[in-house]
Amino acid sequence: RNRVSEQIDRKKVDWSLANCQGLDTEMFYKQQSELLSMGLSFMTLRRVCFGCPIWKECLTVGFQYERYGFWGGLSEEERMQIHRNPSRRFAQLRRDLVFFPEINMNEIVAIAKSINRDYGMFSYNFHKFYRS
Repeated sequence: RNRVSEQIDRKKVDWSLANCQGLDTEMFYKQQSELLSMGLSFMTLRRVCFGCPIWKECLTVGFQYERYGFWGGLSEEERMQIHRNPSRRFAQLRRDLVFFPEINMNEIVAIAKSINRDYGMFSYNFHKFYRS
């Protein structure tokens, strides 16, 4: 497995390798309730993401740059919660991970911890910008 660096240049990620290529990416920006009304769920998206060869890079981009959407198998709420409190249990995510033995919760937490708190979706300026 390749190691994801702390700061990743999203322009250098080979997005052509992503499993979501050719899919309607709008579904990656819907809430769980909206997905359920379409016959989909976060688990559906996790199947796409966790089988992807660049899921770690995608998750890192989600932590660094993206306030909204499903990135690397996690919703914006899950990314925010994990980054704020990595020792929390995250019951739903852990239940879903049972179906993906190749994905380790510790790896997800390590990616979250590697992101500088003064950078990306967790920085003061980022939240100030999105609150206005």
